[in-house]
Amino acid sequence: MLFTSPFRVPLHRILSAALLTTTCLVLHASADGVLKPGSKAPDIDISNWWSDGDGNLEHTTKFQPGSVYVIEFWATWCGPCLVAMPHLSEIQDEYADRNVQIISVSDEPSETVQEFLQKTVLGRDDQTYEELTSNYCLTSDPDGSVSKDYLMAARQSSIPCAFIVGKTGNVEWIGNPMKLAKPLKAIVDGNWDRPAYLKEYEFQMAARRRNNALRSLRTADTDTEDQSSEILRKLEAENRRHAEAVRAIIAQALGQPSASDSTGETDSADEPDGGGHRGKTQRTAIPPFARASDVKIFTEQHPPKDLMQRIESGRDRGEEKK
Repeated sequence: MLFTSPFRVPLHRILSAALLTTTCLVLHASADGVLKPGSKAPDIDISNWWSDGDGNLEHTTKFQPGSVYVIEFWATWCGPCLVAMPHLSEIQDEYADRNVQIISVSDEPSETVQEFLQKTVLGRDDQTYEELTSNYCLTSDPDGSVSKDYLMAARQSSIPCAFIVGKTGNVEWIGNPMKLAKPLKAIVDGNWDRPAYLKEYEFQMAARRRNNALRSLRTADTDTEDQSSEILRKLEAENRRHAEAVRAIIAQALGQPSASDSTGETDSADEPDGGGHRGKTQRTAIPPFARASDVKIFTEQHPPKDLMQRIESGRDRGEEKK
């Protein structure tokens, strides 16, 4: 049974109109689909919390107004990520009483993170990574949902990478965690100029896109150069074969041994010798001609200087015999 409103408008049309309006509003709110400074920070759904400041930090899923959060992405195999850990620990201590929470997220399996946490910190033989990171939130999210909502949505392709979520729940800053001290202080103090930073950030991203495009072009040019070099090598080989064929024909016409004769590359045929026995006679081997359709440029070949003189002399001897 189809339910209708008192105004005789089918209920399914009202619902369709409402859904369309909601969808348009959502699309308008994130027209380009890219997470950037000023965007509403997505909620986080993290599977494993390995440390939480000894229980003093919440296992956050929704950002609380008035609090500041640092969402940092790391991995056990990432050297720069491990270098940033002492820095993050110091920042968490510095802002412990100012509603700042650092949450580091890896997308690796639980077993990998557990094993890593028992290792000693590089350069600190008396401390493990579990102890180093105990004052802030070190987490792992094997399904990669948080990475998808932040890293991929922001078109970030490398780690470590940190996002500062401000007091209003919006993304304020994106960058390397080793550089977050200055923007974090401005955000916490209320002196942060987001519009100015947004212009700088968009300029940096545009420059990165240009560099990536140039890198792709250079890769394409290298492939083209390789193909061109291969074509030139083939043409040069064909050209050499053609030149050898011309020289062999001229040598045969003059009754001279060709270059192939001197290297022993000859064809032989059994012919009777003067004594009635069959012997071996040398026959010049002539290389095949290069295909003119494949070779556009041929090396200019100059015949021997006395070729015409020999030919004329041969003609004169023939006329004398006659």
